[in-house]
Amino acid sequence: MQVLVTLRFYAKGCYQTELGDLHGVSQPSVSRIVAKVSNAIAALLPRFVVYPARMEALKTKFYNIDHFPGVVGCID
Repeated sequence: MQVLVTLRFYAKGCYQTELGDLHGVSQPSVSRIVAKVSNAIAALLPRFVVYPARMEALKTKFYNIDHFPGVVGCID
């Protein structure tokens, strides 16, 4: 349920009180749930997202394509 509450919060960006009413929990609980699940997801980041070793070279190559700063990759 906590993951679902957090995903709905991400997707809808609604007020925590409204989200709590929808799922039968209080606003403070929604706040704690979103923080807890967000931290858990962030902790998994290194396991699933690998940044290239030559990031600066990639930034330069992408910038040279269309002057878009800070890009190191893209998803199609």
